[in-house]
Amino acid sequence: MKISSKALISMILVLLIVMGLIFMMSYFKFQTTLATLIQNRLTVISITMGESIESAIDLGLGLGEMRTAALLGKAVSNDASALPAHEVLRMATINGAKALGISEHTGSLEKGKWADITAVCLDTIETQPLYDPVSQLVYACGREQVTDVWVAGQHLLKERRLTTLDGNDIIERAREWQIRIGT
Repeated sequence: MKISSKALISMILVLLIVMGLIFMMSYFKFQTTLATLIQNRLTVISITMGESIESAIDLGLGLGEMRTAALLGKAVSNDASALPAHEVLRMATINGAKALGISEHTGSLEKGKWADITAVCLDTIETQPLYDPVSQLVYACGREQVTDVWVAGQHLLKERRLTTLDGNDIIERAREWQIRIGT
C-alpha cells in the first residue's frame, strides 16, 4: 500500500499533536502531584529525586535537577518558601539512597559509608554573594563549579582533570562515533 506524501505529513502532524497532548496531560498531572507532595512533605513520605546516567555523566551531578525541583516546587505551590534548598539537597542525597535501599552505604557523609563526594568552588563570580552554601549549591552552582569528585573514596576528578581516564582518548572516540553515526 502506497501512502502519498501529503497523507504521510498529515499522519505525522496528527501524531505530533497527540504526543503534545499526552505531554501536556503528563505535565499537568506532574504539577498536581508535585504540589500535593509539597503540601504533604511533613508527613511520613520520603520525597526523593533522581536523574538519568546521561545527566550524571555530563558532570552536572544533579545540580541542575536540584535547582529545577526547588524552583518548580515554588511555582506549582505558589509559595516561595516551598522546597527550601536544604530539603532539596536531602531529596537528592539521603532520601535517594533510602529509596534505593542503600542508605546504610551512601547518601550521607558518615564513617563506614562509601565516600562519594563532590567538591564545588563557591568563590566564583556566579556564586556570589555567598550567604548559605547549600542555597548556593542548589540555586547557583553548575558543572562549571565542580572541581573534584570521589566515588567510593577514589579520587576520579582532581582539579577538573580526570584521574583514571584519558580525556584525549575519550574525545577521539567521540569523534569516531560522530563520523560513524553521521554516515
